Amino acid sequence: SSFSSDYLDSGMMGQASFRYSLFHKVELEAIVPYYRVEPKVGDSLSGMGKISLGVTYSKIKTRYVQFGFFGGILIPNSDSDLAYLESGANGLDFKFKGLISFPLGEMTSIQGNVGYILTGEGDTPAQKDVDPEDIILYDVAFNHFIFDKKLKLIVELNGMKQDEASRLAVAPAIRWEIVPAFIFEGYASISVGDEDYRLYDTLFGIGFTYEFFSNR
Repeated sequence: SSFSSDYLDSGMMGQASFRYSLFHKVELEAIVPYYRVEPKVGDSLSGMGKISLGVTYSKIKTRYVQFGFFGGILIPNSDSDLAYLESGANGLDFKFKGLISFPLGEMTSIQGNVGYILTGEGDTPAQKDVDPEDIILYDVAFNHFIFDKKLKLIVELNGMKQDEASRLAVAPAIRWEIVPAFIFEGYASISVGDEDYRLYDTLFGIGFTYEFFSNR
């Protein structure tokens, strides 16, 4: 398998996200991640991960649920040793996700996503040329607004399956709309899956999202 617990112990992630409401129901999105991680052997590493560019359509509503989908690409940064973190190797990847949300009253909802990453060829941390297996993604999130929909508490369960390797993580998070269109996010991701296939033990992250011409 292309990811293993032999490499990373813990890490920090900073993330900048930008969203643009192209039409009323379509959003363009760009995500730029930056990592600082502690390997189990050797010195700490820092650098940019893969830049995500995508399109989200998430306004398909029925009486009880809301549907949507995401499609995009993950672009590697050739100068970074950390581009493999999103998919196991530093090649160009294609990512697709289906989205579904169940409201539980005005302030609470449950969201489920199922996705797929078509992985490109690239190098693993050991610098071995590989063609890693495609990845199945799945996650379930509990969302609850606090303080008049400005602050959201999120508890998410993230899963990834790549060939025979599977990993699972619990990710509590907060999402705070400081001013209209500017959102701060902070989270922790704690691996709880098979120890043989963990990307990391713990990952802490902060980030912001800026929304251009948001239709709200």
